[in-house]
Amino acid sequence: MGIADLVTALHETCVAYIAFGLRHPAQYRLVTDGEATEASRHNEDACFRYFRDKVTACREAGVPMESPTETARVLCSAVHGAVSLLIHQERDAWPSDTGRYVARAASSAVHGALLTASRTRPPSMSAVTRPD
Repeated sequence: MGIADLVTALHETCVAYIAFGLRHPAQYRLVTDGEATEASRHNEDACFRYFRDKVTACREAGVPMESPTETARVLCSAVHGAVSLLIHQERDAWPSDTGRYVARAASSAVHGALLTASRTRPPSMSAVTRPD
C-alpha cells in the first residue's frame, strides 16, 4: 500500500534513510566515508536518483520548484548530515530520543528543501513566529 501524499512519501523516505544510517553506523560510514569504489559510486548514484525521482513526483503534483535536481541535492545533504552528525560521535552524545530526532531531521529536510525550491529568502523572525 503506497502513500497517496507525495510529500509525505518523501518524508517517509527521509525517515527511513536517517533511521537506517543510525541503526547501521559502521556500514553507513563504509559506504559514504570509505574509499570510493565502483559499487559505492553505483549505490550513491542510485540513492540520489531515487530521491530525485521522489522530488520530481512532488513537482509534477504541483509543488513549485525550479530544479528537482538541485532540490534533491539540498535534501540529500540534509539527511546525510543528520546521519553523519551522530555516527561520528560516541553513542552517549546522541539525543536520548533518537526517534524524535529522526522525525524532526526528516521534517526539517523536506520542509526546507521544498519551501526553498522555488524561492530563496533569508530566514527571519517573521517567517518562524506565529502571530498571536
